Amino acid sequence: MNIRGAEEADPGADEDRGADEGRGADEERGVAAGRRTDFVQSLDRGLAVIRCFSSEHPSLTLSEVAERTGLTRAAARRFLLTLQELGYVGSSGRQFSLRPRVLALGYAYLSSFSVAQIAQPHLEDLAEQLHESCSVSVLDGDDLVYVARASANRIMTIALTVGTRLPPYPTSMGRILLAHLPEAELDGYLRRATLRRLTEHTITDPADGVGRPHVHRHPRRHPHCQVAAYDASQT
Repeated sequence: MNIRGAEEADPGADEDRGADEGRGADEERGVAAGRRTDFVQSLDRGLAVIRCFSSEHPSLTLSEVAERTGLTRAAARRFLLTLQELGYVGSSGRQFSLRPRVLALGYAYLSSFSVAQIAQPHLEDLAEQLHESCSVSVLDGDDLVYVARASANRIMTIALTVGTRLPPYPTSMGRILLAHLPEAELDGYLRRATLRRLTEHTITDPADGVGRPHVHRHPRRHPHCQVAAYDASQT
């Protein structure tokens, strides 16, 4: 049933529609007072209808949408009709919910950001909580490349910056990334790489676990478990 059908099935909808229309017009003039003249009140209200849906309220009736947005039933109905026509809202009986097309509204914003830009504020929060430097890195060929980093506020700290390249085998982050490579790619890396001993603790023998970090559970056997690795002064 579409929204028109749902409204027709709502007892008393026809009786209060005219009164709601009048009140809606008065409310629009009142709310718009004090706004700049180029403020588009209808756009503000249409976005409010979209925002009123949430994980706690994925489906709402017309009356609930009106209540949660502060709109009249007639105004809420018009916005829902428009959003349904555009494919942003769907209906089932008297219930309305957002459609996947809503994701397009945020995609343009997200696609304009790099992974590093998105990760940076989270890294800074994490570094502040743990009092440890936190980084995001990727494998680029046979190198580990840092793409985002938040340094701990310490007197002494390791001088790693965005763009720093390190061999992955002696670093905790590199070992995690190596451990999640397909077996053929990991074996290829171990054949190509020159595993030099950087400290007395550096593991250079693949048989001793290069590319396979010390973990609570082996990631290949338990792909959904949390994996932890440490470098044990290997660098």
